[in-house]
Amino acid sequence: MTDYVLLKVTSSDAESAVPVISKTLHSFDYIGYGNDGGLYILLTDASKERGDCLKAELSQNGIGFVISEETKL
Repeated sequence: MTDYVLLKVTSSDAESAVPVISKTLHSFDYIGYGNDGGLYILLTDASKERGDCLKAELSQNGIGFVISEETKL
């Protein structure tokens, strides 16, 4: 089973957050735009600790987000 977390970036200037977000992701994570035009981060194989670490990093850099989906496959 693989855990994953889908985060939606809520910062007003999400595009400027991409370089900061890209530095925090692993090679098996994804960042991209959804059908709604929103910027999303897909953390694959995401443990709670890793998810918490990324959420803290985003918050420290002033990047707002909401958890769009979180599940175990």
